Amino acid sequence: MAEQKTGSTWTWTERQEIVREYHQSDQSQRAFCQQWGIVPSTLRNWCRRLAEGDQDDERKAVSATRLLPVTLSTENAVAPGTGISLVARNGLRVDVAPGFDTATLQRVLATLEAVA
Repeated sequence: MAEQKTGSTWTWTERQEIVREYHQSDQSQRAFCQQWGIVPSTLRNWCRRLAEGDQDDERKAVSATRLLPVTLSTENAVAPGTGISLVARNGLRVDVAPGFDTATLQRVLATLEAVA
């Protein structure tokens, strides 16, 4: 069985390969999607985008990413081995413990960036 990922974590190259394999397979859409761990609507979306030539998905996502300045400070620092603290220019602080959930941190940072 293929690696289990969500639809948004596949790279554009991986999506292209999956669509190619689907078109070359004799499987039903349902069976093929179960094999790859994706839902049929995701596969249909990838097929449509590939047919339309929308190869810039990843480039669009990368170009939409903004880098924010970071200032390192020892003031109120987190004890070694306990995690990290992120402090934005506006004073907002995010403390991250070891073993954090990456998806949750991404949502928190996106929310903070939206209000900055």
